[in-house]
Amino acid sequence: MTPPEIQQYPKIILFDGVCVLCTGWSKFVLKRDTQQQFVMATVQSPVGQRLLSWLEMPLDEFETMIYLEKGQCYTHLEAFLKIIQHFAWPWRVLLILKRIPRRYQDKLYCFVASRRYRWFGKRQRCFIPSVEQRAQILQD
Repeated sequence: MTPPEIQQYPKIILFDGVCVLCTGWSKFVLKRDTQQQFVMATVQSPVGQRLLSWLEMPLDEFETMIYLEKGQCYTHLEAFLKIIQHFAWPWRVLLILKRIPRRYQDKLYCFVASRRYRWFGKRQRCFIPSVEQRAQILQD
């Protein structure tokens, strides 16, 4: 059965709420999402866990950001690029990364993802949104 969030929100980003890099990315997106087209959930939240379960993805190991657009799942660098395409200039220049062959895109993404805690750190508790951000954060 499709989770209600999939039907209610056309653009959902799932991110690791204890990862400093991932949390920074989510804040970056929220700041530039002036039309509030994205909603987000941490993978550790009940909503995130429900969506991961529906996608048949691990519930305790988070190796990639997940972007769901109209129920279609995107991961790794492809998710990043799908999100970036909704941004204005100059951020859209990052779409040049599409020219990298897909297998290398995923290797590049996994290289950074596997080192993200070591390079950027890990929080003791999940991301807590500001008052302004709460409208775009899915919570149970």
